[in-house]
Amino acid sequence: MIKNKQIFNDVDANNAVSTQGNVKSASTKPRVTKLRLIPETKKNAGKGPESADQPKTITIDNSKRKGPENAKNASEPDKYGLLNINNIKLNADHLRKLISVNGLGFMLITETWLDGTNDDVLTDSCPGGFKEIHVNRLGKKGGGVALIYSERYSVSQQSFEFISVFEYLAFTINEPNKADILVVIVYRPPLSKTNKSTKTLFHSQFRVMMSDIHRDYRNIIIAGDFNFSKLTKPFMLHFHKFVQHVKKPTHKKGNILDLIFAKGIEVIIKSNKLIEFSDHRFISFISVLSPPALTTGLEDRFQRLGIKEK
Repeated sequence: MIKNKQIFNDVDANNAVSTQGNVKSASTKPRVTKLRLIPETKKNAGKGPESADQPKTITIDNSKRKGPENAKNASEPDKYGLLNINNIKLNADHLRKLISVNGLGFMLITETWLDGTNDDVLTDSCPGGFKEIHVNRLGKKGGGVALIYSERYSVSQQSFEFISVFEYLAFTINEPNKADILVVIVYRPPLSKTNKSTKTLFHSQFRVMMSDIHRDYRNIIIAGDFNFSKLTKPFMLHFHKFVQHVKKPTHKKGNILDLIFAKGIEVIIKSNKLIEFSDHRFISFISVLSPPALTTGLEDRFQRLGIKEK
């Protein structure tokens, strides 16, 4: 079952800290910061942080760093990017440009290689008006997953039962007058003696997570680097009623390693292209909620009674 929930939006994202020991988040770090003290006035006295009992508010002027518009058009599809970046420290500038040029709302990242000592590089990868959440691999080199997202969205982080053989970052997208969407970023390391992982153990732990997901959510995207050169039957059984949308190779050697599964959501792949700073291809896609199935009151009654229409 879901263990905890954190909400990151334009009000409370600053200095947010997850209850998971290996999960960290940070607000956008501007390159040029201008501080302005807002004086106490009768108009704002006694109201919120500007009251006489509170310190004076310091606002950060981000106007010189280009970012998205404050409000998202409700009719616009959500725009995503997916990339195994293979060490974000070497590619922060490339990543920031990639997000901006493609007009993304969400960037789903695997293999950040962050270890807790160099996490600021992820903040530096955020364009203006973007924030980040990340999960580091503890005690070992490589791995790690992260999300960079536009502050136009309200995001709530989720976590599941203990998982040791693959890495994930789960969050819901919460928009007014729309059903929540669960997104899970997954990185499954290749099998090796070092990580002590087996296919049996992976399937066992992944099944537990998917059981929670199937029970609690209707609109779901699961995307990431699964490191399966072939989609075997045991693996695909985890994704009952999901659609896998990536059909072309995502690695320079010709394998389809990066996958996008969706349920209750229509996904359209916009691009699958080589980039200069990773051996994986960059995948961009859009999503819109699938319309709910229309049923009559009589059909609903039949379903509740277990009667099939002939």
